[in-house]
Amino acid sequence: MKNLLFWLLIAFSGPLFSQVIDIEHMRLDTENQGFAGSIGLNFKLIKNTRNLFAFGSTAYVQYRKNDHLVFFINNLAYQTVDDTENINNGTNHFRYNYYWKPKIILEAFFQSQYNSIALIDQRQLTGAGPRFVLQEADKFKSYLGTIIMFEHEKIKDIQPIYNDDWRLSLYLALRYLPTDNIALASTTFYQPRIDAFSDYRVYSHNSATIKIYGKLNFVITYILDFDVAPATGIPNTQYQLLNGISYSFD
Repeated sequence: MKNLLFWLLIAFSGPLFSQVIDIEHMRLDTENQGFAGSIGLNFKLIKNTRNLFAFGSTAYVQYRKNDHLVFFINNLAYQTVDDTENINNGTNHFRYNYYWKPKIILEAFFQSQYNSIALIDQRQLTGAGPRFVLQEADKFKSYLGTIIMFEHEKIKDIQPIYNDDWRLSLYLALRYLPTDNIALASTTFYQPRIDAFSDYRVYSHNSATIKIYGKLNFVITYILDFDVAPATGIPNTQYQLLNGISYSFD
């Protein structure tokens, strides 16, 4: 089994994980009590006219007891070409949920991240707000989140740029289970500044998870990232098509 996992990691390794974490896809099924989680890895080593090494990982751990749910996510990506670092980003995310009413969940979170490609030396987010259950059927689930958050970021430049802003974070999370072996998930975030709605970001995270064997899954992900006011020299729109594997536990 270990040999199979190793070769699947090599065969299916694709682009590295982005700064946008698939929080909704990971946490939609949270009925079980106690600990649960998942881990995913990517490796790539290529040697021809140039040497390329790439590594990506994501880990998710949650604990639920009655109406309380806490979870932590760590996401890392690193890539070098000819011993020169050209991608280095990571995110840590901690979130608490309280199931207050049958259709209302109160949540609070803290997130810290950095991304060399987007010139983000550091970005800290903290926020809270209600999460509404729109539908929870066996095959289809949908949620609407309305969060107010404070953002502190340091942008890499000749002279570092510091931003401190209040933003709304509105999201719609959908999950469809057409069969027992396939899960389709889509989450879209809209994050405007409260004092200037013309300054906003849109994230769309879409994935298809296919069960390979037991708790081992093959995952295809498409991410769209739009920022009206990114760092100087960074395009407004970025996107990624990822493939990899994950292993879940409970």
